[in-house]
Amino acid sequence: MLEPKSPISKWRWAAALLIMLGYVGLLGYLGAKQAGPDGISSPLLPNSTWKLLFVCTSELLLFGLAFLLFWILTRVTRDDLKLHVTRPLRIFRRGFLYSIALRAFIAVMVILTTVIISLLTHRPPQQLEGLRPKTENLVDFAALINDPLYFAVAVTLVSFGLGGFREELWRTTVFAAFHHLLPPNWRGTFGKVLAVLTAALVFGLGHLSQGWGGVYITALLGVALGWIIIHHNSLWEAALAHGFFDATSFTILYLLARYYPEALKLQ
Repeated sequence: MLEPKSPISKWRWAAALLIMLGYVGLLGYLGAKQAGPDGISSPLLPNSTWKLLFVCTSELLLFGLAFLLFWILTRVTRDDLKLHVTRPLRIFRRGFLYSIALRAFIAVMVILTTVIISLLTHRPPQQLEGLRPKTENLVDFAALINDPLYFAVAVTLVSFGLGGFREELWRTTVFAAFHHLLPPNWRGTFGKVLAVLTAALVFGLGHLSQGWGGVYITALLGVALGWIIIHHNSLWEAALAHGFFDATSFTILYLLARYYPEALKLQ
């Protein structure tokens, strides 16, 4: 008869959680340092396809190292990470529809926030530059509009690999750590809300290179994606929604940079 597995010590879960939170915090710090406090030095994503592929590979390897340490410490399971797949076509459909809902949610929240801050500060919305995500800190627009292969990598590997799968797998590691660290009577709604908000805040700060407007928007996005994971008890709907959201964001940036560059402050 097999011996039951010994429970993983809470200190190991705490150490694993710190590794994953620190991973995103480090990315946010390096991105903000590269962009500078007031302006930009160079976009986070490089300006050539091969360099972009190298960045994707290196970031996936770095995440793989952090995840390996997390697994060694916790022996986290597929159930913990919500990796089981059932009815893939339904998951795909939900992910696509959620991506549309996410964009509507972000748009409404940004408009409401802009109006509220404008009323409180007595400044017209047009002057609230701090709320604008600094997309110029993210991608080289010239490469995006002039190199079709670069654009293809951005809307596939960057959007679904780095953005969708990697970041939502990271989110489920945070949820798993919270679940095992919290007392059993806290693992209901309170614990889930705490995990979602913590992951969303760190996720937002991980995008500090895009300014505080970018932090706010990505934190909102993190709350919504966390809710999707909790609601479906699955990583995949959120990963696909995130991937489609990022892919359409790159497409919108491409269209704006080519046909309406003044909207991106390129003129």
